[in-house]
Amino acid sequence: MQRFVGKIGCGRTQLAALAAPVVAAAVMSVLTAAVTAAVTVLGATFAPAANAQVYKWVDANGVTHYGERPQGNAKAKPVELRDASPQS
Repeated sequence: MQRFVGKIGCGRTQLAALAAPVVAAAVMSVLTAAVTAAVTVLGATFAPAANAQVYKWVDANGVTHYGERPQGNAKAKPVELRDASPQS
């Protein structure tokens, strides 16, 4: 008894032509996810610094301190922050 081995109906070139759009879509999906993740991480990293409030206070020993929160019962004053970029 002889076995019948049939062809699927598409050669390597046709198969590659069919697979190319699928591979391209997968690559674009991965790249989009990577860029989105990078933008999210950078945004989360720099956003708190832009909104941070700095206070200045002098402790009982006369030492001046700066920080985001005053320590203890110190009479802290908000510090006006200026842009550190060079002026042209």
